[in-house]
Amino acid sequence: MSGPTGDSPTADGDEIFADGPLIRGTEPLLALAGGREVLTDSELLTRVDQLLTAAVEVLGVDTVGLMLLDDRDRLHRVGATDEIADLLERAQAESGEGPGVESQRTGAAVAVADLSTSDRYPLLQSRVQGSGIRAVLSSPVRVDQQTIGNLNAVLLRAHTWTEPQLRANQAYADVIGLALKTVAQARATAGRVNRLQRQLGGSSRSGAAGEQDLERPGDDVEAAE
Repeated sequence: MSGPTGDSPTADGDEIFADGPLIRGTEPLLALAGGREVLTDSELLTRVDQLLTAAVEVLGVDTVGLMLLDDRDRLHRVGATDEIADLLERAQAESGEGPGVESQRTGAAVAVADLSTSDRYPLLQSRVQGSGIRAVLSSPVRVDQQTIGNLNAVLLRAHTWTEPQLRANQAYADVIGLALKTVAQARATAGRVNRLQRQLGGSSRSGAAGEQDLERPGDDVEAAE
């Protein structure tokens, strides 16, 4: 994994993440993401919110936000656990700078020990001044080796991020990437089945086969993988 970029001013060095597995509860998190269900956009956003809420406890941080690229390759705020993370994500999208934007550009983790004293992101800093945002850790969200967004963990105090924390945040970002890929595959499979049904709609035998396929969309996903 690429090493993080970031500053490291003096800050408390207490460990947030205990030794052990890099990320706890991976399977339940994937279940939250919907598995092979074909989710509507609103359902998907609800699942994303659930993933981010779980991330606060799993990662041991104060708040978490998620940004993803749109179809024009512009970063947008997709989810946040509270108004503080929401402010950070929107401010990054509006200013075009910040640890999340840098993580998106470089494809590597970006660690900021104290955003309030850093001179790296002046436009972002002016937008979040007084919010209480201090330490920020941004990790790239990837699908098939392509960076499609970033996960941003926030502490309301200065903190020098440790290597275990970097690995844990990246592991959670990878879970989100895998979950999004699974949802996309389920949607693509459902679309293929629906097209096949329309093509075979004139035959009762083919129609029955199409209904059977509709009941088992996961088979096509597994075959595609």
